[in-house]
Amino acid sequence: MTSATCAGEAGERPTAGVRGGVSGAGFNRGNRDDILEEAQRRILNDSKYVKHIYGSEEAGGTSVFFISDVPFEKLGFAAAPKQPMPVLTATALGDDPR
Repeated sequence: MTSATCAGEAGERPTAGVRGGVSGAGFNRGNRDDILEEAQRRILNDSKYVKHIYGSEEAGGTSVFFISDVPFEKLGFAAAPKQPMPVLTATALGDDPR
């Protein structure tokens, strides 16, 4: 599994795949669109990858992306909603984002 994050730029801890040091596996530099484009290039050019970038749409799109040659469900990844979290939590927080 390969992961990408912008955490290195923010001074946060990178994900395990980036931290693991597998040559060419992790990529954590650049803006979100550049990292997402690289992840898309990798899954389109290598048939071993699941044709989904986990984190690109989940919870409205995250700053951490995962690509894998194992189905995400088998790795324990939850089926997250596509809506951004503020839309889902606004009522509970007493603020309507619309």
